[in-house]
Amino acid sequence: MDGNGGSANDIGASVVMTGTSELVVAAAVTLVAAALLASLLALPFVFVIAAGVAMIVLSALLRVGWRRSAMTGALGLANRVTLLRGGLLALLVGFGVTVLAGDAETGTAWPFALALIALLLDGVDGAVARRTGTASDFGARFDMELDAALALVLAILVFAYDRAGLWVLLLGLPRYAFLAAAWWLPALRQPLPPSQRRRVICVVQVATLAGSLFPWVGPPLPALACAIAAVLLYGSFAVDAGALLRAEPVAQT
Repeated sequence: MDGNGGSANDIGASVVMTGTSELVVAAAVTLVAAALLASLLALPFVFVIAAGVAMIVLSALLRVGWRRSAMTGALGLANRVTLLRGGLLALLVGFGVTVLAGDAETGTAWPFALALIALLLDGVDGAVARRTGTASDFGARFDMELDAALALVLAILVFAYDRAGLWVLLLGLPRYAFLAAAWWLPALRQPLPPSQRRRVICVVQVATLAGSLFPWVGPPLPALACAIAAVLLYGSFAVDAGALLRAEPVAQT
């Protein structure tokens, strides 16, 4: 029994190290990419620090979630695609911090390009998971939370680059407002059925924010587009919240 137990422990340690190693590599690659971008665009060192910290925080949260889930083995190809989007998100955080810190020389071309790549990759991870038979609740949650974080960071960038007023942050906050409301209204904690309407509006939300950073589009078009997207987004959340509040509570067994 001791021998079998030791073997199991060794396998478990190997699994944790595999996942941890992937996250360490992802953080290191993101840091190198941030350093290269900083050198290429003459960005201040705060860009590298912000991007690196963002990726380290993301990797730490992902590792905690991975270990708490029932998943085993390495992250898998689909989750690696999502992690790549996480690296792009970290670089966008770097741009946001740089602009808010007062670096007026930073234009929107690179943030727009990174946001566009992240948008194009959205859905690829899900398709990969389905094709390889590796779809999981963990992967779906990882993808969803990354979408929410990307929307918030893009909303901050749209404001930081003066493409819209402070109100545009509302376009990045509904997911977190919904989670906060669920603390007070237990009915909102119930699972929602899959919805094509929800998926489409999520894409519209991120695409509108990313498009607002397009270098050759100026005010007032970005603000108008974001306002329309916000109406659609909050309308969608209102529909979901109303459905959950009207639903019968799930019986406890």
